[in-house]
Amino acid sequence: MDDGSIDRKSMKRLRTNWKKLQSFSYAVIFLSLLHVAILEKTWLIYAVIVGIGFIIRLPFVKDGIIAFRKKRDTSNS
Repeated sequence: MDDGSIDRKSMKRLRTNWKKLQSFSYAVIFLSLLHVAILEKTWLIYAVIVGIGFIIRLPFVKDGIIAFRKKRDTSNS
């Protein structure tokens, strides 16, 4: 099963609420990072992890990673 098919099924089921859910998830990530920053002094580690997660979602970065993995998979076969 393709990982993307699960997302498409969820998006079809939620329809217009999908965008709301996605924007709420960004707010939750930001607030949880703020919470950790207030409570602990090791918040920088969490900020880097979340930042990497957001960077990977950028289309040109994501496409580059996918192309690299496909190239690697074909060269191993």
